[in-house]
Amino acid sequence: MKRIILIYALTLICPIYTISQNEDNRYITTLNELFKRIIDTNSDTARISLNDSVYNVMDRLIADDQSSSLPFDSVKYIGKVLASDGNITLYSWMIPLKESTIYNALFLNGNGDKSYLTRISSSEQIDEKQTYTPETWYGALYYSIIPFKVDKHTYYTLLGWRNRQVTRQKVIDIIRFDGSETTLGLPVFEYKSIDYYNTGKEIEDTKSRIVFDFDRRVSMYLEYNASKKRIECDNLSPMEVVDGKILSYGPDFSINAYRMKKGKWIFTEDIKVKGKKQK
Repeated sequence: MKRIILIYALTLICPIYTISQNEDNRYITTLNELFKRIIDTNSDTARISLNDSVYNVMDRLIADDQSSSLPFDSVKYIGKVLASDGNITLYSWMIPLKESTIYNALFLNGNGDKSYLTRISSSEQIDEKQTYTPETWYGALYYSIIPFKVDKHTYYTLLGWRNRQVTRQKVIDIIRFDGSETTLGLPVFEYKSIDYYNTGKEIEDTKSRIVFDFDRRVSMYLEYNASKKRIECDNLSPMEVVDGKILSYGPDFSINAYRMKKGKWIFTEDIKVKGKKQK
């Protein structure tokens, strides 16, 4: 099962690799050997130690200024995403443990400064209004990074995925880099909708991130549409209900969006999307 989860996570990040496959680099061999050892061992202690080794190799790679030329499509289990403004490169990977998962995210800016996030997480909830730091980060794999500006300051919207053991989650978050400080969360998500399943009344709220919790047996669409400048996502409705209690949610074939307007992500319900792809 852990091997399946690792492969599932790779389907989120593998399509975004764009570096040439022709360059032979010693880092490729080392990283692939480390991940092979991670897959082959059944020891959580060994996997945690090997994850530290992966980070150490990545740290040396960046220090040697070779991360931009390394053909990451040859590194089987590390994703690489470049922000459209060219200022931030994101590397991420995950290590499955018996009852939890190690999430790793390494952000590198154009000056060579890096921010490293790591977290062993299982079924913890994510607070949609809390500001997180590298020390309190909830843990996720990010597969998209979208720059936007508020008052001449650049922020980055992240689209991510995480496994909660009992369900899966996708998340839209904001990461900020202020000198040596890195924080996640910004109250720029304005939400307005009808609470169809409880009160029937209109809900208005402002959140620092958006979290989608859905059944492990289904996929959820969450992607940035650059041509329309909006984040598109499946609408989630009750999927499994027992004795009047909602146990899980799944897509109901309608699509919502968050549109950027004056530095805010504004919720828009029930949009039309052509040819969307599930991930």
